Amino acid sequence: MLSKIKTIFNSLKTNWSSDPAARGAAKMAMGAAFMAEGIFGFVRGSRSSNSLLGAMVLVIGAVVFASVGIYMSPDEYPDAVQVQGKVSEAHRVRDSDRKHAYSPVYSYDVDGKTYTLTSSITTNKRPTLGSSVKIIYSASEPRNAYRQDGMDGWFPWVFIGSGAFLALWAAYALLISIALLIVGIILFRSGRKDRATAENSEGFIQDLLSLMNQAKKSE
Repeated sequence: MLSKIKTIFNSLKTNWSSDPAARGAAKMAMGAAFMAEGIFGFVRGSRSSNSLLGAMVLVIGAVVFASVGIYMSPDEYPDAVQVQGKVSEAHRVRDSDRKHAYSPVYSYDVDGKTYTLTSSITTNKRPTLGSSVKIIYSASEPRNAYRQDGMDGWFPWVFIGSGAFLALWAAYALLISIALLIVGIILFRSGRKDRATAENSEGFIQDLLSLMNQAKKSE
């Protein structure tokens, strides 16, 4: 397909204005090729990304990642208070691969009373007991709390950031694909107009083959 398009381009250098039927066939063929490229991204070798279909997949991925990140983000308390806590325990669990992992438990004191908070994040490395952590809790309900720093703090932002990256990638792919589609539509419609004014057309395929044969002879 690429070689045929290249041959047509070479032919257009000398036959663009001399034969309206062949010229129109060439424009329509190139227009169709541009539109197919915009939708599927064959030439760029990026059917899964830089194409119209790929952009849609990227948008879905961006929404999924951002939604997961937002869902994992802790609730903001109107009466939030920050306090210094510590790692008090490390529960031994199994991760998704059935390997041993650890789920840290944090403790923090509010008005002389100790509260505990189990992390939703597991790690393969055993947490250091007694290490300090930053805890945010609700003054009206101290049991409602979350860790502000460390993995617990930045993990939701990994998903949100990934969603933002995919959204930018989707926007870029969409712009390129739309540009290719517009060029393809313009060429295709211009080709149909040229062929409508031609008096010696032998049919679309024959006109296109004639143009390609002329190109081969001129090489």
